[in-house]
Amino acid sequence: MSQPLADLAVEFWKLLQNYDRFISVVPESAQARLAAQSRFGAARLSAILEAENMRMVTYEGNVFEPNLPVTAINDDGFADTDIVLIEKTIEPTVMRGMDILKIGKVFLVKNTEKQG
Repeated sequence: MSQPLADLAVEFWKLLQNYDRFISVVPESAQARLAAQSRFGAARLSAILEAENMRMVTYEGNVFEPNLPVTAINDDGFADTDIVLIEKTIEPTVMRGMDILKIGKVFLVKNTEKQG
């Protein structure tokens, strides 16, 4: 049951992400209600996963490291000396305890901030 639930959770998460983007283009009078529905859906998803000792992990803003349980969809074009950040989660990583059930997908960007 774990793998089908992990797959379904990722698809629902992606649907919620699209739903959240949609909220900004509807009339302002409907935005609060739609945002509340989105929060409720996200809370239910989290509760269902928690009941199965599962969780979804996103890594936005983190430095990309090869040992992270994600696949970068744009990992070419960076020099070995570049500091590469995870700009966007395309699909979250799904874990049960410390076991990885589904590897996430991310979009990378070169860090342009000066270090030090």
